[in-house]
Amino acid sequence: MIIWRSTDDEPSSPALAEQVYNGLDCCVTVEVLEALLPKLTEITGATYDWACRLQAPILEMELRGCLIDKQAIHSVSALYRDQAERIQIQLDQILSEGLGIDPINPGSWQQKNDLLYNRLGLPHVRKRGKITSDRSALEKLSLYYHAETICRHIILLQDLRKKLGFLKTPIGEDGRMRTSFNIGGTDTGRLSSYASAFYDGTNLQNIAPEMRRIFIADPGMKLAYIDLEQAESRAVGAIIWNLFGDPAYLDFCESGDLHTNVARMTFKHLPWTDDMKRNKEIASGRFYRDLSYRDACKRLGHGSNYHGQPPQMAKETRIPVGLVTEFQREYFATFPGIPRWHESVRRRLLREGFITTFMGRNRWFFGRRWDNQTLNAAIAYEPQSAIGDYLNRGMFSVWERGICQLLVQIHDAILIQYPEELEDEIVPAVCKLLEHEVPLMNGRKLVIPTEAATGWNWAYKSEKNPDGIAKYKGTDQRKRTPPVDFLDQLFS
Repeated sequence: MIIWRSTDDEPSSPALAEQVYNGLDCCVTVEVLEALLPKLTEITGATYDWACRLQAPILEMELRGCLIDKQAIHSVSALYRDQAERIQIQLDQILSEGLGIDPINPGSWQQKNDLLYNRLGLPHVRKRGKITSDRSALEKLSLYYHAETICRHIILLQDLRKKLGFLKTPIGEDGRMRTSFNIGGTDTGRLSSYASAFYDGTNLQNIAPEMRRIFIADPGMKLAYIDLEQAESRAVGAIIWNLFGDPAYLDFCESGDLHTNVARMTFKHLPWTDDMKRNKEIASGRFYRDLSYRDACKRLGHGSNYHGQPPQMAKETRIPVGLVTEFQREYFATFPGIPRWHESVRRRLLREGFITTFMGRNRWFFGRRWDNQTLNAAIAYEPQSAIGDYLNRGMFSVWERGICQLLVQIHDAILIQYPEELEDEIVPAVCKLLEHEVPLMNGRKLVIPTEAATGWNWAYKSEKNPDGIAKYKGTDQRKRTPPVDFLDQLFS
């Protein structure tokens, strides 16, 4: 195929060179496609067709972006800088006055390594064979009494600098922050995101809750954040039902507050009652730092479902390893389908090397099939992939109806905006579209319920943030308040 013809060996101008490069890029991509299409099976062909259909709503989200409250960015940046300065002064005083050690720059891994391993004499933490002082290492080293305060200060400083870095993310001239979604960028089929095609924006799927305050609805519009409830756990229950006809875990997920019930199984010393509302309050009590019993058990339940072993789970949840071991013994005895599923994945991995989800997506595993790391990836694959497809199919139905504007997809949730006067019509309709049925074996259907929160900015409602999203209970009588300084709204 001739793209251009010239008397010289090189294109005659930079613009023509770019056209040639673009043309060759497109032509090679088409040639690859023509070679791959005949190799598609019924399953992989359906996955390809679905990815093509998904491009339309994804492109619309990428182009639209989210409106940003610029005053909020300036205000919170100033606050975070003040906090970082104060914490840095405290760290310097701890090192110089308390230990007689010169202050360090927490952004320098060399200085952190020298402080932790040479000055404080802590045991080396390694990652891929190299000594590290990354966040996971700092968390581990903070368990040593004489290092806890120092490690916590360094972690706080790093977190604040990361937040400040996010607040410096370039936004468009129209005041909107955008992202680019990669439809085929992960092994599971879940969307990933990164900076937009306009050289601004960033990954919007991993924004800390307190940072979401800067995302606001357009004038006359209102936001709704709608997420799937206990989605991956329900997917595990669906897999076990399909494999063994065992309804125990799926029934357990559908019977009430899963994570509170897991907390009851773990922390038997707490004053549990027969009142589910009261039990949720008990489970929401503080367990470790800012981690509630319920939060810890949410991690414990997910980790156990995904073949997490007691030492690893104890480290991640701060629950003593003995309690984790006891919990898993009772958990797997109550739901024997979970270890049976783990074993079935192990056998299939060794025998066939691929997994096909109940949503019809296939993945081959090219690692050492007998290795635990490969096994863990294969176990986690089907629930995570299935929920990604479940959400995207619901999201596509929402987009087809055209009843709202899609803003962001967040793995198991979506953020939308709509004319605020139509809220009581639109929010229930979107929830219903997301709660679609997936047929399982023996006539059973999987329907994942949703929970919606509505407001005029993406952070949760509080006394200092009255316009934040709050649980939608059929109606919301609030009115949007005039803009006020972000520090007055959220911080004091």
